[in-house]
Amino acid sequence: MTREEIVNEIKCILSELNNGEDAVSYLTQNDVKWLNENIKALEQESCDDIVNRKLEELFERVENIEKQIKEDKEVQLKKLKAEVDYAKFRCTL
Repeated sequence: MTREEIVNEIKCILSELNNGEDAVSYLTQNDVKWLNENIKALEQESCDDIVNRKLEELFERVENIEKQIKEDKEVQLKKLKAEVDYAKFRCTL
């Protein structure tokens, strides 16, 4: 199960308990409080996961941009070298 599925499952259980539809006598208010706190913790971790994924995407984009800049520099250097070689050739005529 994914984290989201677990959170949804716990929410469904809590909803049923709070509505008394599936009342379970051995569950105390502390148990319900604990479940609520853990849902919040799971949801917070989920937000952290989103932030981490976005940061990874950002770093990947930066790496790709840096790679493209390097490739562009190499292409420009090759063009300049070719122009210099052509100028040298023309000077020897």
